[in-house]
Amino acid sequence: MATLMKLKRSAVQGNIPTNSQLELGELALNTYDGKLYTKKSVGGTESIIEIGSGGSAGSVFTRYSFTATANQTVFVCSTALNEIHVFLNGLLLNPTQDYTFSGASVTLVSGAAAGDELEVFDFSGVVLDDITATYVKNNFTATSGQTSISTNYNAGLIDVWLNGVKLIDGSDFTATDGTTITFTSALALNDVVETIAWNATNIANRFDAFTYYGKAAEAISKGDLVMFGGAQGDHLLFKKADPSASGFIPEWIIGVAGADLALNSFGNITSMGVVYGLDTSSYSAGDLLYMDTTTPGALTSTEPDVPEHSILIAAVVRSNANEGTIVTRVTHKRDLDELHGVTVTSKANGDILQYNSTSGHWENTTKISELEAAIEDAEVLALAGL
Repeated sequence: MATLMKLKRSAVQGNIPTNSQLELGELALNTYDGKLYTKKSVGGTESIIEIGSGGSAGSVFTRYSFTATANQTVFVCSTALNEIHVFLNGLLLNPTQDYTFSGASVTLVSGAAAGDELEVFDFSGVVLDDITATYVKNNFTATSGQTSISTNYNAGLIDVWLNGVKLIDGSDFTATDGTTITFTSALALNDVVETIAWNATNIANRFDAFTYYGKAAEAISKGDLVMFGGAQGDHLLFKKADPSASGFIPEWIIGVAGADLALNSFGNITSMGVVYGLDTSSYSAGDLLYMDTTTPGALTSTEPDVPEHSILIAAVVRSNANEGTIVTRVTHKRDLDELHGVTVTSKANGDILQYNSTSGHWENTTKISELEAAIEDAEVLALAGL
């Protein structure tokens, strides 16, 4: 007689076993969802993954996008939600204050406007307060001439840095067997190698940038410097950074485009973080990039001099024609007359700053010139014996 075997199981929609409920390799079945789960361990980190065709194998990250109708409050995803982040027009919403969710539905406290963009990021089986559980990071110090290192990873889900510079899989190294990483060029003594082995098979966003979401008011190319171009409804408008634009102020600068944006299309601009896949071949690693004051949207490694604005945009991490990388952090170097509490008008040679207790401002004045003139007059009078 055949032996009847029953797996651990649940008939509750959306139920996923926890690490404490399964042993390594043990199976659990959700009979309502038709999904099968098991527990695995990679580099000492245990996690629950889904297997079979009931969903994305091992998926911990799913993104849902909606375009709202007028006053829409309820947005229904295709599957039950677990741990979520919700963004409205690129702004992170506050749980309970701005929205609630139950099952597959997200309900806004206040209705959205027509055309609003709502994004729901669902992390299945992951606690958002400990997102690092989706990867394992290791550091290695190389010996002279070393060409490979041993570490556990999933092929295609390994990031490698050499002395702080991100390497390119297939060009700078190969990693195919899940245990060995082989470098194209031999390492030098005391080179530092850092690896991040991702446990998930569907992580679309690795959280290495702070971005703004908005609408392109003109065609913008990947790598262009972008500024605030106004607003339309609840959307930011993006334009190529142009200091000759009417009313331009340095605070308009937002960041660098990480992808091409056609006219009237929506996308993200990286204000602080990493932008990959650029042509940085005309620069060297470590070069600082500033807003180009003559070409809208362009960057330059030559710092602009007065009277132009000096706005530091990024540093070059990797110099490459196709896989160049920069790290952005917009920093405006303020001129004297741009400082709070300083008022400069009609500048002239010899001006000094003098505090005005009535206005509370430091103001430029020509009194030093007047004092010099008075001294000269006194000297003339003294020589004349008067």
